[in-house]
Amino acid sequence: AMASRLPPFLAICLAGLAAGGEPTCAEGTAGVPVMSLASVDPAEIDRALREVGFLAIVDHGVDERVIDAAWRTAAEWFSRPREEKARAPLLGPDYPYGYSPLHSEAHPGSEDDARARAPGDGPPTLADEKEMLCIGPENGVAPARRWPEQSDELRVAWLAYFDAMVALSDRILELFARALRLDDDGWFSHFNRRHASALRAINYPALDADLAPGQLRSSAHTDYGALTILRVGGPGLQIFNRAGAWVDVPSIEPHNGSAFVINPGDL
Repeated sequence: AMASRLPPFLAICLAGLAAGGEPTCAEGTAGVPVMSLASVDPAEIDRALREVGFLAIVDHGVDERVIDAAWRTAAEWFSRPREEKARAPLLGPDYPYGYSPLHSEAHPGSEDDARARAPGDGPPTLADEKEMLCIGPENGVAPARRWPEQSDELRVAWLAYFDAMVALSDRILELFARALRLDDDGWFSHFNRRHASALRAINYPALDADLAPGQLRSSAHTDYGALTILRVGGPGLQIFNRAGAWVDVPSIEPHNGSAFVINPGDL
């Protein structure tokens, strides 16, 4: 597919965590329900996740200053010279967080995986057109956090954002328990105490040339863990719906604050 002159795109998510009445579908969101956490009906969460698999939340109570600071510091860090970013702790076998440069990640079915594929399985994709910076928790489960050089402001902003997302995840997991009519609203949250979640900022730089055949900014995948809380900076996200089609999920910005896309994972 041709993808000339794609604009830059930034997303921040916390992934891997072990509106009253009917949900509304915001215009242009391909049927992804947008729900207010101030008045959500757990039964509608159940319906949305069974029928769509995704939902978006507003009125979540996360301080917009915390969101803006995490966003601003991530964008500033990605704007640094490539040589400086390369000196950051790298994502690898001994440290599952850190920095992942452009073209360093590809999901199964990519060119890196092509040698294991049988002929006729379809064309592989190339490595993803994105770079990523991520940190893990400080709870004794994951390795100690490692930060890039000259990142004091980023560290303060990200620690606040990480804590805010963990607190938000507890609220969402309680709603999941109610949606499933479990006796204990905290049933899922019991497994959220010693998690190995990753806070990821993913940068998709602007592209001025056509992508190669099979090239994607990010290959098709499912998320591991219990859920992902995603804040996107523009259109580009797609979901695979029950009808077997890829549909766009534009960024959803209500008049009174930011929105998050919630994606249940494989766990």
